[in-house]
Amino acid sequence: ISTVGVIYKGKNIEFVLDSLKKRNENNFKYRIAGLPMGEYGQYIRKKTMEFPNNMVEYRFEYLSDEDYVEEIKKSDFIVIPYSENREDQASGVFFDALKYNKPVITPNIDPFKSYIDAYKIGLMFEKENNALFLETVDKAKKLGSEYFSESITKFKEDFSYKNWNNKFVNFREIIEK
Repeated sequence: ISTVGVIYKGKNIEFVLDSLKKRNENNFKYRIAGLPMGEYGQYIRKKTMEFPNNMVEYRFEYLSDEDYVEEIKKSDFIVIPYSENREDQASGVFFDALKYNKPVITPNIDPFKSYIDAYKIGLMFEKENNALFLETVDKAKKLGSEYFSESITKFKEDFSYKNWNNKFVNFREIIEK
């Protein structure tokens, strides 16, 4: 599982790290890839050093567009652990993960909740609940990323440029009548 993109406080990466610390054994690796920003970025950099046995991997640097895509593609799931409601914001990582056929693991907050409920493109956990986060990751591992392939394809079709263009043309035709 991976969290990709610029590392800033709103990403809530410390939640994932704190969850992993509560586990004696781990059957997956957590990878963080992105540029650490400010004090929070340095805090996360330091916190990753506390983990034994390569439980946490990292790539703390600016990611070019190619590097960013590479990081997404090599993950089974993209974890988006944001701590706050994002109803009024988009998440580029969320849509990029789906673009590259990677299911997401997010807190049970909007807008993620709405998309996941409607399309089954990933799994959710209760915000700030370490135990439920770990259960969700275990479920993801058990299901595997392929389990979500059909749903992600449907999501991408519904939100494709061609589909949106057709909706606009149909709407315009209705208005002109």
